[in-house]
Amino acid sequence: MKKFVSFSRPRIFLGLCVMLLLALSSWAQKQPTIGAIVASAQYDKETGITTAHVVNISKKEITAFDLSFVVELPDGSTTPPNSSFAGMDFIDPFLRGEHGILPGASYDYEFHGQKGPVEATVDVVVYADGTADVENNVPFQNFMNQRRGEALAMQKTNEVINKALANSKDPHPSATALAELQALLKSVDTTDVALPVRRGYSLELKNEIQDLSHCAKSFSIRNNEEEDRLGRLVHKNSDFAPMLIRHSELVKGGAL
Repeated sequence: MKKFVSFSRPRIFLGLCVMLLLALSSWAQKQPTIGAIVASAQYDKETGITTAHVVNISKKEITAFDLSFVVELPDGSTTPPNSSFAGMDFIDPFLRGEHGILPGASYDYEFHGQKGPVEATVDVVVYADGTADVENNVPFQNFMNQRRGEALAMQKTNEVINKALANSKDPHPSATALAELQALLKSVDTTDVALPVRRGYSLELKNEIQDLSHCAKSFSIRNNEEEDRLGRLVHKNSDFAPMLIRHSELVKGGAL
């Protein structure tokens, strides 16, 4: 009897340890590995729009996220997994003092133009501190490249504006800068701008062209007000470009 008791205690203890390890392993597998989830989604048959409710379950502010999704087709089949992606980057409003997705908050992402209901999963989350949870490297790289491209376009815009302002004989520097940026946009595919960042570069050039177009239409001849407005554009870009570059140098390993 004593021998039975002496051996049963270690066995019971060992059994409890095994059960505990199995429970912890099961718990760990169920825990989210990324700081946002699609909590729910609704499909509107009338409009064909699926609205995915993306919730920030981390303790950090989110500045970008990517969704991998499949579409349920009319014949009951689905599109291939890991073939369709959609994302949002809030970095521009974030740098202007607005918010991305705060901890506990949600964002409604709408899928338009699909052939049926959409089932989406978050595969990349980028945080305001420059870290990221990454389960899909392609959109992760795209976020970084787009931000770099935007910063390069801002720097190029400043170079063009400053050159026009430096020419005291230029009767209309905003029109001169506008024409040069429009030419740069048309020839972007033949420039030395690296291919991965061209999309962000082109999109930001379009924004800069829009700003310069408003400026050029406001003045018919060079004056102090035109120079001041161009100076404000340069100042804005000088502030934003370095911040964009910092937020393009993302590090894997986020809040969870």
